[in-house]
Amino acid sequence: MGSINSTSGDIVMHLNNGSFFNSKATIEFIKDLIEENKNKKIALFWDNASIHKSSKTKAFLINHNIKSIFNVPFKLDYNAIENVWAEAKKEFRKKIT
Repeated sequence: MGSINSTSGDIVMHLNNGSFFNSKATIEFIKDLIEENKNKKIALFWDNASIHKSSKTKAFLINHNIKSIFNVPFKLDYNAIENVWAEAKKEFRKKIT
């Protein structure tokens, strides 16, 4: 998972040791964001993955006063982090070929 700070442009990435992100991993990612942004308001611009809308994730967000904004379905180009993933994949492909 990753995020881009809308003010500074800083990128935060969270790698998961498993091959699958779930609600627990999503909440751990959000905890990292809270730690990185102490005393600042946080709003998350999500795609429509089910882990972003799970009851556990929603409850955590409500308890920490974090706003969720959901992207238009199937419009990845509206989400800036997707550009980061595209560049990372391109670099990865260069290194393995």
